Amino acid sequence: MKKLLLIVSICLISFVGFSQSVSLPQANINPAPLESIALNGTGVGEFTFAESSGIAVQPTAFGMPNVTVSVNFQYVELTDGNIAGISGTLLDYFVPSYDALTNILVFQQTSEIPGDWFGSVSMPLTVIQNSTQEQAFNGFNANIAAIDGVTNAEGNAAVFTYTTSNPATVEITEFSRPGDILDISVTDIDLNVDPLVAETVDVTLLNDITGESEIITLTETGPDTGVFAGTVDTTYGTVAGTDNDGEF
Repeated sequence: MKKLLLIVSICLISFVGFSQSVSLPQANINPAPLESIALNGTGVGEFTFAESSGIAVQPTAFGMPNVTVSVNFQYVELTDGNIAGISGTLLDYFVPSYDALTNILVFQQTSEIPGDWFGSVSMPLTVIQNSTQEQAFNGFNANIAAIDGVTNAEGNAAVFTYTTSNPATVEITEFSRPGDILDISVTDIDLNVDPLVAETVDVTLLNDITGESEIITLTETGPDTGVFAGTVDTTYGTVAGTDNDGEF
């Protein structure tokens, strides 16, 4: 009786072990950094796929695709929402679908993946929001999963970059007399974070003679212009005025 129990235990241990093993070894974006929204930033996102056990991966389980890869985009989207732009050997075994509302691209297995197979996929990307080098929010996270119980499919491949910084230009009324209103404008496409909204930015003006400074709020001239404008009053005085009182 003891020998029989031992044999049963060994069989159970073998049954729950994984056979196939699939993973996403690497991800990258080119170019990095990406151009900003104002410069119509585009690029290509890529990730690789590997089966490392030497055992073929069955295409279905429980009547559904066995292996699925979900790609969550951030600050970028699939260009034109068109899956026809996707290319690579991964498409030999997977079919893509894209949901523009959630900005998620899904690859579902359609045929048996050979053992020890290595492939890749390329996805055309368009920048939909800028980020700084410190933030580095532009990119994607690809997650892999399997449902058949014997395929080890865990982990993810992620890559994030930022959008290029461009020099700002500043214009202010060149000549004025006390009592005049100074017109100020700043053109900086990097400050155009949301292309759907006319945003605001605070700038500090400094009188390099008296040392007086004023913080002025500039408003974008319209959604997605990258041009911010405002005014500041001036008044007569023989000494520096009070900082941040709304006038020079």
